[in-house]
Amino acid sequence: MLEFLKDLFGTGEDGQPKSLTYDQLEKAAASAKDIKAVNLASGGYVSKDKFDAKSTELEGVEKQLKDANATIKSYKDMDIDGIKKSVSDWQAKYETDTKTLKDQLAKQERSSARDLYFSRVDFASKAAKAGMMAEFDQKNFRLVDGKFEGADAWLEEQRKSDPASFKQKEEKKPEEQAGTGNPQNRPPQITTGTNSGAASNAHNVFGFNFVGVRKHPTDN
Repeated sequence: MLEFLKDLFGTGEDGQPKSLTYDQLEKAAASAKDIKAVNLASGGYVSKDKFDAKSTELEGVEKQLKDANATIKSYKDMDIDGIKKSVSDWQAKYETDTKTLKDQLAKQERSSARDLYFSRVDFASKAAKAGMMAEFDQKNFRLVDGKFEGADAWLEEQRKSDPASFKQKEEKKPEEQAGTGNPQNRPPQITTGTNSGAASNAHNVFGFNFVGVRKHPTDN
């Protein structure tokens, strides 16, 4: 451990270290390349345990730096900007597809409700129905719980302003209501009979067609 002191003091003829004065020792220490004098009071000396601990700490920090650099490099290889753009694109696509689906479902619901509404209306022709439905679509009535708000009032107004587009209820003619228009509907009539029964009906004040019965010769 103290072998370096032999070089510092040197060896005499007897093979033992030389005796040196303080000045000689100071000069020898100053000229020695492998020896560095340290003032312990100034804290310049570090024990081996502390040195080893500091070395271990530095090695740990160095490893952390290497790991951090490797992680940063992996992030660079992942193209963070590209990932962010991809996420943004997928989010936009999801929102667009969701809105498209909702609009499609709402359109189907409205179309079905409209067809059901007009199925209860009797139009004069297919053209009249198509024209009326087109005008209905332009009104864009609000659909609430399967019913169009204000549609009934609008339809009634159309019946009044454009009656030719709707089937009208057929009213019976007076003679048909009385049953005289159709022979099958006429009430039964009682005739006065033929000339052969005229004598028998002469005294028939009600005009019924009764045929006279002859008296048998054997009758009294």
